[in-house]
Amino acid sequence: PEEGLLLLENVKDRSKNRYFTIKGNLLHNCGGDVDAAGKCWEQAMESDRDNDVLWINLGNYYLVSKKDYKAAEKHYSEACKLFPEHEAFYAFLGDSLFFQGRFREALEQYQKALSLPETYENHHQDVKNMVKECEKKISGH
Repeated sequence: PEEGLLLLENVKDRSKNRYFTIKGNLLHNCGGDVDAAGKCWEQAMESDRDNDVLWINLGNYYLVSKKDYKAAEKHYSEACKLFPEHEAFYAFLGDSLFFQGRFREALEQYQKALSLPETYENHHQDVKNMVKECEKKISGH
């Protein structure tokens, strides 16, 4: 990945969203500067709003790397509108709500995710586990 970053620095046309998407992925996967990766994905998002992988990368940056659950919630709410059949966005929206202590709302999103075809292999099992966690929190156990 570090070689990839060096090669990218020689790219003259940086106006293309693909440049920022690839640079963000390389920065993130090098275990390097996740904030720089997030900024690259934000730049790419300005002109590539139909790229579901970019939405996932940027959302996970907010949710996992930054632990900015409000930003993740806003991001995934918008993603659900753009990709209404993409189960993972509802699950990730559920995660952002769960980590804000909004268990009933999270449960609704997880149930919506389970009603859609699975995006990733075995992802529904993870979502089912989160449903159980929400039910425990709601019941007080």
